[in-house]
Amino acid sequence: MKKLLLILPLLLTSNLAFAKIQIVSEKKVDDLVEESLKSHQRLMVVVFAKWCSWCKVEEPLLVEAQKRLGDKVRIVEIDIDKSKDLKQVVRALPTQVVVLGIDEDQKPIFIRHEGAFQSVDEILKMFDTKIEDVKKQNDSEETGSTSNKSDGRVEYTVQDRR
Repeated sequence: MKKLLLILPLLLTSNLAFAKIQIVSEKKVDDLVEESLKSHQRLMVVVFAKWCSWCKVEEPLLVEAQKRLGDKVRIVEIDIDKSKDLKQVVRALPTQVVVLGIDEDQKPIFIRHEGAFQSVDEILKMFDTKIEDVKKQNDSEETGSTSNKSDGRVEYTVQDRR
């Protein structure tokens, strides 16, 4: 029994120790977004920092979400400390951006969530979002905000209210 108690922590954490979300460069993210739009596979890009405690808390949830969703989606991370461009546009860590697809006008649709997820179900819900639902959202504090970007993409922002 004592031996089991000694190795129990290893058994409980072993899945997390080997399963990690892939960390990619900015250029690789651009390529993955294009690939996602062409293949209709949803992509989540998580902007994180190694020093961010909320990012560390969220990591196991992302791993579990990736396991549950399998090949339907792809989750990758990008380190904000390795990107000057991201530092100028990201307001909170972690920030997650899901590439949903392209609308009827051929504009890419993104959803952005700022702050750490508290459960795997929250992550799964983001992946279940329909493009039509995003386009129907109006500008209000409770539902987030929709904006048309100068580069032609439509972005719906979900802000963490905690």
